[in-house]
Amino acid sequence: MMPLGPETQLILQTARPRIPTEKLEQIKNLLANPIQWEQLFQLAVAQGTQPLLCFHLLESCKDLLPPAALLVCQQRLREIQKRTLQQTGELIRILTEMKRASIPAIPFRGPALAQLLFGDPSLRLCADLDILIPRNKIEQSRQLLAAMGYHRDFYGTPRQEALYQKWQCEDHHANEEGSLLVELHWGILPRHYHFTLPFEKLWDNLQSFELLGYHCQTLSLTNYLEILCAHGAKHNWAPLRLVADLSALVSQNPNWDWETVELEAKEAGNFKSLQMGLRLVELLFDTSPAPDLPSHWTSKSLSSPIQKRLRETPFSYFPGATETLYDRLVSSDNLWKGILGIFQYVFISTIPDWEWVRLPDRFHFFYYLLRPCRLLKASWRNQH
Repeated sequence: MMPLGPETQLILQTARPRIPTEKLEQIKNLLANPIQWEQLFQLAVAQGTQPLLCFHLLESCKDLLPPAALLVCQQRLREIQKRTLQQTGELIRILTEMKRASIPAIPFRGPALAQLLFGDPSLRLCADLDILIPRNKIEQSRQLLAAMGYHRDFYGTPRQEALYQKWQCEDHHANEEGSLLVELHWGILPRHYHFTLPFEKLWDNLQSFELLGYHCQTLSLTNYLEILCAHGAKHNWAPLRLVADLSALVSQNPNWDWETVELEAKEAGNFKSLQMGLRLVELLFDTSPAPDLPSHWTSKSLSSPIQKRLRETPFSYFPGATETLYDRLVSSDNLWKGILGIFQYVFISTIPDWEWVRLPDRFHFFYYLLRPCRLLKASWRNQH
């Protein structure tokens, strides 16, 4: 990896649930040097690791912080804790109402994942509350959220609604103030990603846990491993929080059955993404993801362009549309499914296309031309 400044090194060293003794000494040595504190906090915000940075600096290095930096850490951590408490309380309220309505619901990502990885929901930022529901409960769940004061971000024509449920995997809902966002998931990734982990299988491997005193269930560690890697690959493993989540998850279980994990990942068409994620943990955090991890898991993925760019410029990788599609192709277990998925992504319309140009259902076929035009326009705008 290219030489990194002290601010970047601090971000990397603190983006973990627990800091080993040798890493703590490195952090203290870094703090003995001049630190650009504003740059450090901006970088932590951009990479989604601000709660971990502030928590570890206050927990282990409080005496080494300048007064201004100490005050910023304390204020931001309080703000995050207040926001997380509000989100977690609302998640529990929604889960309680869904239980009363006999809607099976699984909280995942968001506060549930933060509790699982870090033992504290406030140590992982979340923009929304993610809830898994069965496909046959979509409409009932929408009505329940509407009765609780939430509204969907888009209402389409009958053809659009049917197409959206078939090809996408989530609904977006906001409360009246717009301060809380809820995503209802009937899948993990959009269908064109060809991530074939059976959705029903998730419900067979649930684990119980407690969220601020509320007893509920969430996904198994193995299913989380597959999903975090698929989600990370979807976003080109940026920001750093995606890799930090994976590192924290792997450290939760000292007894992974890697043969079973490999078998299930290959069945889901996700093994390359899993290899890449674990290799990035090794590269960015300078540690083995797991002591008993088979060597071929990381050695085969060294040539990936994603890893090369992240290894050389870990915090300045912002791919354009062409790079994103190419990275997606090399991350695919099956070349032909990867090509098919890109084709489907380019031509099958979704909400931004329907909002860009509103057409009645009888003219829906025009969206097959409009979507690639919109994508090209968006790509050109981002590059200029």
